[in-house]
Amino acid sequence: MKVIKKRYIVIIVILILLLLIPPFKIFVLKDSVMEEIYRSVKRSYYNINNFEGIDKLDYENVERMLWVSNNNFLFTQFEEDYLNEGFEIELTFLVEDMLNQWNINIQGLYYFSEGVVVNMNMQYNHTTETMIYNPIFIIVYEDDSDLFNSTAYYDEATIYKYLDEYNITKEDIKNYQHYILYDVVYQSWVSGTDNGRKLNKWDYYNIKEVDNTFNFEE
Repeated sequence: MKVIKKRYIVIIVILILLLLIPPFKIFVLKDSVMEEIYRSVKRSYYNINNFEGIDKLDYENVERMLWVSNNNFLFTQFEEDYLNEGFEIELTFLVEDMLNQWNINIQGLYYFSEGVVVNMNMQYNHTTETMIYNPIFIIVYEDDSDLFNSTAYYDEATIYKYLDEYNITKEDIKNYQHYILYDVVYQSWVSGTDNGRKLNKWDYYNIKEVDNTFNFEE
């Protein structure tokens, strides 16, 4: 009887392990969404096109960007119709890894008006698996969004002056960042590579974050 009991215990333990292993693989060993993006683009530049709503890259685009950047980076942006009104989002990928350097740059712009924009920049470091939120700054265009006729403000006083003028709170800025990163970048990759699946916390729970959003220069 004791031998039979032990056999039952062993069988039960094995069944429990079999039930636990798949979720363990999926949720614990699974790469984060940013690691999936990083590794996928490393395998092929054209995997950038897996994002939903992205401005697709073809052979000519890739070759031209590599030539212009001296084989340093590739970039693309999300289509205007894919984004909420007032937003622009651009992705830049470093071609070669560099020590202590970001690998994927996410630049989000939100237009307070035609001539005033807040820049919200985030950078992913593959080595440390960390997303860094860089300090926001304000761009003021003098003439029809002409980048060469604009002024960027990085100091705290001027930034808060424009935030107050347009009734934008710190919470609003954090919501904009969340939209850019989670609702667009993360979600568009998950949807585009997994049959329209919705983003869940297991896609990003192991991404460390460093938030310097309001750490302005002295």
